[in-house]
Amino acid sequence: MSALGHWDRPTIDRLNFLDRGSRIYEGVKEQFDDAWRHTGRSGDVQAVLLDRKYALEASQPGWRRLFHGTKRACNIGDLGYDLELCNDNGCHLCGILRNSFDIEHAGTEGRQPMFGHGIYTSSVSSKADIYTMNQHIYSPMHAMLLCSVYVGRSEKLFQADHSRTSPSYGYDSVEGVTKSNGGTLDYPETVVYNEASIVPIGLIMYTRKGWQPF
Repeated sequence: MSALGHWDRPTIDRLNFLDRGSRIYEGVKEQFDDAWRHTGRSGDVQAVLLDRKYALEASQPGWRRLFHGTKRACNIGDLGYDLELCNDNGCHLCGILRNSFDIEHAGTEGRQPMFGHGIYTSSVSSKADIYTMNQHIYSPMHAMLLCSVYVGRSEKLFQADHSRTSPSYGYDSVEGVTKSNGGTLDYPETVVYNEASIVPIGLIMYTRKGWQPF
């Protein structure tokens, strides 16, 4: 398996606001917009921060650019605020930006993970939006992580497997299959069980309209 484990981890000082209208900005925005599947609510991209180095180096065969939603307990990414990581243990976003993903801290907090203890992402931005939360802060903006994920040879799972801790032999990741294809999920998700298989490469700042989950 090809992995990013030997690279330096991304740091906040490598994240830069992209110019609105630039080719890369429009590419990320288009991916976010096209991947929004839920009806009754919408997301409107306001800003994109990207680590250009990792976005380029992680665009290799076997890697996919996927979305991850998590808790934010500070105003990082909000326009007018300094781009500084907070030290609040409840701010999972800053924890990921500081140290990348940690399998020991991966989880769904009170819910049994569908495919075991792994790091969950989705190609559907509106599914990641469900887990994108502002915790104890007021902000009209929400922050979703854009991640480069080594999907490699992905094992398709048609039903829940709560005790899973890795893909089956010969596979690099697992993919939850949707109901329309014979599975159990409304929307697809990809799970990896190795921190070296996922790197946060950017932050999408957006506003919501419609249903407000958090």
